[in-house]
Amino acid sequence: MCFELLNTIDETIKTADKATGLLSKLYRGIGFIPGFGGKRKDEEEAVHYLIEQIKNNSSIPPLLQAAYISKARETLKKYINQNSIVNLAIEQLSESNHAESVDDSWMSLFMDAAQHVSNEEIQIIWGTLLARECNSPGAIPKTLLHTLSFIPSSLAKKFEEICSYNFSPFFPLVIIDYDHCRSFFNFTFYDLNELVRHNLIFFNRPLAKLS
Repeated sequence: MCFELLNTIDETIKTADKATGLLSKLYRGIGFIPGFGGKRKDEEEAVHYLIEQIKNNSSIPPLLQAAYISKARETLKKYINQNSIVNLAIEQLSESNHAESVDDSWMSLFMDAAQHVSNEEIQIIWGTLLARECNSPGAIPKTLLHTLSFIPSSLAKKFEEICSYNFSPFFPLVIIDYDHCRSFFNFTFYDLNELVRHNLIFFNRPLAKLS
């Protein structure tokens, strides 16, 4: 069964067109095997199967069995989070991407953080980051991954929004009308200050909170 799985993975990698480099990097670089087209029913079946395998393995001491079973659902959830983000990234890969050149340590750090991202809107952000790094290796610094991994999801959405207003493909610049910030944008000066505090954005002059 394991041999058949490895053959299937190799064939998937060979025939995945623009995703070839990413799938190969994930599998051969950090040992991650992506899955495609899973549904909620499949997730529940997978959890049930994993728990039954643990229960039926008499070589595992009872205490360790209990520990494994309690972690089964969490383990699968983390994989599903990673898998969802990888699939989102594949949709955004350019035909001439360089995923095979992405640093293994960057990919490992990314996937480690991705396992904890369950919010679907935030998964889109992480999928975009992975695609951007694969399209242009070195474009996404590790410090950004680290920051986005612990800030609130609401602040991550604000960061995505402000990035969407960048009008230059060569220089990350956004012009904000301080007098009409709330009417044009969906964030406040408090949000901007929080983004500055986390070194996600920078301003050419200090911010003042709205009264």
